[in-house]
Amino acid sequence: MMMKQAPKPHFRDEDAVSSALIGLVRDSSTRLRLLKPFPAIRVVLRSDVSPSEGFDKVSLVSGGGSGHEPGQCGYVGRGMLTAAVCGDVFASPSAEAVYRAIKATAGPKGCLLIVMNYTGDRLNFGLAAERAKAEGVKVDMIVVGEDVSLARKKTGRRGLAGTVMVHKICGAMAERGDSLEEIVRIGQACADAMGTVGASLTTCNIPGQPPDDRIAPGELELGLGIHGEPGRERRPAGTSREIAALLCDEVARPGRNEYFEASADEDVVLMVNNLGATTPIELGALARHCCDHCQSDLGLRARRLLVGPFKTSLDMVGVSVSLMRARAGDADLLPLLDACTDAPAWPRGATEEPPRADDDGGIFRDEGR
Repeated sequence: MMMKQAPKPHFRDEDAVSSALIGLVRDSSTRLRLLKPFPAIRVVLRSDVSPSEGFDKVSLVSGGGSGHEPGQCGYVGRGMLTAAVCGDVFASPSAEAVYRAIKATAGPKGCLLIVMNYTGDRLNFGLAAERAKAEGVKVDMIVVGEDVSLARKKTGRRGLAGTVMVHKICGAMAERGDSLEEIVRIGQACADAMGTVGASLTTCNIPGQPPDDRIAPGELELGLGIHGEPGRERRPAGTSREIAALLCDEVARPGRNEYFEASADEDVVLMVNNLGATTPIELGALARHCCDHCQSDLGLRARRLLVGPFKTSLDMVGVSVSLMRARAGDADLLPLLDACTDAPAWPRGATEEPPRADDDGGIFRDEGR
């Protein structure tokens, strides 16, 4: 099982968000820049985008509160986002910042906003879009809310780690020159073809706020949000194998949720996301058991397995599991998922089907001579 940790001390910084963004763009492995006036607005741009000249493809702008790194700024790059707008920790960016990101990136082909389903994000991105439209800019918006953990009567579906796959699909389409209308059509179909659920042994500790200790030692909370919002239930944590089976069943087994299910023999993409403080060895074990359960117990064909910190929640000791159908409407999503990108946080070489553990020629090799 994932090991529960005591609350950790933090490296203190008067403006950790701005400092982190400066560190990101100065990293030699990234090709990113910051839009002025920084830090009055915090917008990360591709270095090959000139705000004075516009962009010759559909620009993709996303964003939201900080504290979920590498999302969204880590997904800025060729083949993914054109820009990301960053708010304070767990706080939506201002409509003004979003508007400036649109104006800095939108060319004749227009701009697509990819927004997670939270009230502040929808409001501020929507206001910015309307302002830009009034000035003649072609803008559209996709809202992603793929959480399957809460019933429809409880709350709207929250945007979670599956949003990153929408960035990748839409980014590949934009890079090859597709129209705004076509990207919106396939991007929305992609967002509708996935489900995510999370579970954690702790909530997240926000610097400057008292710790939330509602999850007792040995307990697991199912369905909590990436801002520490209460989940659906708390239960004994169990082993990594049991946690993996629980999460995969919650997403895909017929009748377990009101939004998404996957049929036996269906091709899917499996994402196992570190919510922040799960150790790599624990995440690897969870990924193994998730892949095994999807293939052996649910009968799914996991065509891609993506493992890592895609969208975190500060220091939360938890994991989320996302499943996306490999086809959405008339679109084969795998070539778009496999297309090249230089976004720093997207895993390199994630273009192969995971081998089965029980196949000859699979994950094992003979000793040889």
